[in-house]
Amino acid sequence: MKELYLLRHAKSSWSDPFLADHDRPLNPRGERDAPEMARRAKENTFQFDLIGCSTSLRTKQTLAAWERYFPDILSKTTYQSTLFHADTEEIEAFVVDSFTKVNRVLVITHFPGILDYQHQVCDEAMLEHIVTCGFLKIVWDEDAHHAGSRGGKLLYYDYPKSNGEAQRW
Repeated sequence: MKELYLLRHAKSSWSDPFLADHDRPLNPRGERDAPEMARRAKENTFQFDLIGCSTSLRTKQTLAAWERYFPDILSKTTYQSTLFHADTEEIEAFVVDSFTKVNRVLVITHFPGILDYQHQVCDEAMLEHIVTCGFLKIVWDEDAHHAGSRGGKLLYYDYPKSNGEAQRW
């Protein structure tokens, strides 16, 4: 089985309007939400073989907050400039390539590409929105030759304000 986990970065700060978008850090809410979502992922025994992370500061800070619950996460991470404001084709290219090497992939990226990609790869259970620090799991059967591009099944979606009541399919 191929497992894809998608994580939208935690809430970023807009306190400096002149800061380049790529360089915006997390705000206090984002700093609180990121480790909470990591805790929930750990509680659900999710595991990752490879992590693809956008090169933006806020995605890197979101990832760093997960290290408390996943101590080896940084050693499994590759930082990809193509995942910064990635469109569906860029996310798909990373995921399909990753699935040739491993079975469980986490991608940390941005909106709206993350939502567009979920719509592209899932046949059912389309999300209307993925909020900041929203986390989802999509799976494909072992024999799915199209894993990462279409035919995925959304199994799980959680976000900070769900109070731990994740949506499951």
